[in-house]
Amino acid sequence: MSDNEREARDEYHTMSELYEHRLALSSALFNYLSDLHLSFTAGDGPYIIKSKKHHDGSMFDGYFVVVMNSPVGLISYHYKLEHWELFKIPEVESVPWPYDGHTSQDVVKRLLAL
Repeated sequence: MSDNEREARDEYHTMSELYEHRLALSSALFNYLSDLHLSFTAGDGPYIIKSKKHHDGSMFDGYFVVVMNSPVGLISYHYKLEHWELFKIPEVESVPWPYDGHTSQDVVKRLLAL
């Protein structure tokens, strides 16, 4: 994202501020749900994880992924490695679930369906 895009504004916030809010909200949600020890995927271990590798072993340079395997489908976000410690959730070698093709719009729909 260029500096101009990062500082693009709506009436109230820059893109940087909105990204910070997304990071804070997703880390708070994932940490909270992980602390509840819920199991949407009985027998498959934790249903919320963080990993430096996708299911296929790939990853974007300098990033990691957080994934929730929920009853309505996978919900995932990628963040820079500098934010790793914000997520107090189980770390795994690679994501245990294959990518299901979800888009950003799917993630919004799935979050609202929880």
